[in-house]
Amino acid sequence: MFRTTLEEAARRLPGCEAAALVGRDGMVVEHWVSPRGPSPEVIAAELTPVLRSVEALGRNADGGELREILVRLTAWSCLLQPISADHFLILVAAHDAMPGRLRFEASRATSRLQSDLR
Repeated sequence: MFRTTLEEAARRLPGCEAAALVGRDGMVVEHWVSPRGPSPEVIAAELTPVLRSVEALGRNADGGELREILVRLTAWSCLLQPISADHFLILVAAHDAMPGRLRFEASRATSRLQSDLR
């Protein structure tokens, strides 16, 4: 069920290279990756401490809850979006992906994954 949601998000997002449902411990629960896409396991492992730091920033500086983290690198763009207290979504797209489209597809997938996790 999770894989279907990730594949649908990947199919709707032009240039999608990877999609993953990740636990707060950094372990990938389910993923989809294109033949040329980056490793969801590596991205999850590297972004999990970033997620924790940004959440701490929100708490300690009265910024509120984390809504998303957008990382734009020369090779690709990655959007991380919390799904629940225990899970988050990672969507990776080509470097020239439109951030708004990445956000839109991540929000759609997050909504479906929240339902699937219940």
